[in-house]
Amino acid sequence: MYNITSVLQKARSVKGLTQKQVADQVGITVRRYQRYEYNERNLSLEMAAKIAKILEISLYDLVPDSSRKNYFRKERI
Repeated sequence: MYNITSVLQKARSVKGLTQKQVADQVGITVRRYQRYEYNERNLSLEMAAKIAKILEISLYDLVPDSSRKNYFRKERI
């Protein structure tokens, strides 16, 4: 099952970064970043892209499996 908390924490840990370091690189407060990491606040596409770049993960990794078909569909209705 998808869990944004585990995705962000694991990616941040692999990079050896603290929450503050990620927040500083993105240009937000550490509390705001914590809200993203603990799934207390939804990520905008722009913010997800910034965080994904810093953590060197795919933007695709930040989208729940059940939502991927809606975010990344090849064909349009």
